[in-house]
Amino acid sequence: MRYRETGNTDGRPVLLIHGWMASSRVWDALLPALAGNRLILPELWQETNTPVSLDRLVEELLGLAERLDLHDCHLVGHSMGGQLALLLAAAAPQRFVSLVMLTPVPVEGLPLPAEVADQFRNAGGRRHALAGILDACCFALAPEDRERLLDEATRIAPEIIAASFDAWQQGRQHTELQPVELPVTVVATDDPFLPPALLDAAIVRKLPNARLASIPGCGHYPQVEAPQRVAELLIESWQ
Repeated sequence: MRYRETGNTDGRPVLLIHGWMASSRVWDALLPALAGNRLILPELWQETNTPVSLDRLVEELLGLAERLDLHDCHLVGHSMGGQLALLLAAAAPQRFVSLVMLTPVPVEGLPLPAEVADQFRNAGGRRHALAGILDACCFALAPEDRERLLDEATRIAPEIIAASFDAWQQGRQHTELQPVELPVTVVATDDPFLPPALLDAAIVRKLPNARLASIPGCGHYPQVEAPQRVAELLIESWQ
């Protein structure tokens, strides 16, 4: 798995996992505020014949954590990346000390109406379709940030958009998870697809040391729409 690394190489490691129709660039607005840490940003989507699945992606992320010898690491995931981060924490709890999930997809997936699911699944390579998804779930994107997110989304191969959509929508049964005991913060926004009540019921109440935090006024990409507030929340959660 390819990755970027920035920040303080002697700082505590932070693994930041992006989500569907995104790249590691989705974290860029946060990096200056978090630069005292060793920041590791995987790239999930690669041109490969390997089938996309939650299990395969977790296996690759675990391989990256082992290769970099990550210990006492903070784990942060956004959207599908939150889903993957929780699965990774369950698979290798000895490597991580905290988990923050930004507008995460629940482990069990997120059933969508058939028409909406079809639009999501077939949006790959079609800028107008990807823009429709982005505009439906974001409320505070600056025009230049919107265009940048669309540039990144359009670069992802349509077959990867479709296969990764299937993976996060179908999810995994929560009962298959190993217990996750580390502190967990689930960050909710005004995202209409993942409202606070859904995240509280589907994730927070199922984890022993989880809490729900709220950043109102933004949508599905809080690290882009409200980066200062997200950075403050991350730093607070790591203390």
